[in-house]
Amino acid sequence: MQNHSTLQEQEIIKACQKGVAVGQEQLYRNFLPYVVSICRRYGIQESDLKDAVQEVFIEIYISIKKYRPTKGPFKPWLKTVAIRKLIKLQKGQSKLHIVHFDQIAPKNEQKIDSALAKVQAEEILHILQALPSGYRKIFNLYVIDGYDHKEIGQLLGISEVGSRSQLSRAKRMIRDQLNQIKKKQHEII
Repeated sequence: MQNHSTLQEQEIIKACQKGVAVGQEQLYRNFLPYVVSICRRYGIQESDLKDAVQEVFIEIYISIKKYRPTKGPFKPWLKTVAIRKLIKLQKGQSKLHIVHFDQIAPKNEQKIDSALAKVQAEEILHILQALPSGYRKIFNLYVIDGYDHKEIGQLLGISEVGSRSQLSRAKRMIRDQLNQIKKKQHEII
């Protein structure tokens, strides 16, 4: 037997698939915080946040007819639609700055410092937003959203090697920022 919230979600999705405004409004209310968090992770500035969220929801309302519950849960589907829309929006604003490096990061990349778990969410968000756009996208897609380098390459129009290299540089920049925060914390103590 399905729980009540899942049933409600399915009803909301069916209403949205039929273009019912009440269903769209409820979907918006239920997933607004989640979409906002995705937008912020992908570097959307506060001044552009409202427009980006609106664009994402429009894309969701258009694409929801393609959603099939048998292929998986709704929230990951929504996240995929949101990420793809944000990448398209950002491509329109500026070209991704691709950095080519002679050295390629090893396939078995090290995990981010355990210090990441100790840093408050706001600090992490600030660190991610401070990354160059290309690094931030690749870090989000790979580390947070679980895409592989081949998928990232296809999404962003870069090579797998470029994706790996930029991820390695992004991780290094994040580690440096975390080390600075850690150092400041020790100075306070």
